[in-house]
Amino acid sequence: MTAVLYVGPAYSAAYEVKMLNSGAEGKIIFEPSVLKVKLGDTVIFLPSDPLHDSISIHSPKDANTWHGKRDQKVSLTTNKEGVYIYTEKLLISLHFHTR
Repeated sequence: MTAVLYVGPAYSAAYEVKMLNSGAEGKIIFEPSVLKVKLGDTVIFLPSDPLHDSISIHSPKDANTWHGKRDQKVSLTTNKEGVYIYTEKLLISLHFHTR
């Protein structure tokens, strides 16, 4: 599953996104899959299994990007307003192999 993070202006807070093998939305998911956060907020990606990672695939111009390693907690502090889209390498591989 590819997920979306929308960033708007205001105060800072921290949010956790779990990288799960399965959940209410299916298999190999981010939970929650969509977040609306504010500029300066931190999003922490937490793997539940050694295969999970988090990779930014689209971010606003000049925004922080990330490419986490497998089984690594990744933190992103938003520095630009806009939409951040992320996925994990395992999903890219699975998508490629199923087409």
